[in-house]
Amino acid sequence: MADLRERRESLGLDLAAVAAELHIPVQHLAAIEDGRLDELPVGPYGPGWVRAYCAHLGEDPEALLEELALHAPV
Repeated sequence: MADLRERRESLGLDLAAVAAELHIPVQHLAAIEDGRLDELPVGPYGPGWVRAYCAHLGEDPEALLEELALHAPV
């Protein structure tokens, strides 16, 4: 989501550096920032990465987690 990108940039953080620190592939962090949640893996990784990234930026993950649930297979 654009808000996450803005928050990261306001903190002076580089996406690749955050990805390395959190052990999350950079393309998945970019997908989270771009709202392309359907590109995240199913199972525990997608929600876990959303939580970890939001926590790292000091943001609440709930809205993203609800949106991610809409993309989860039934």
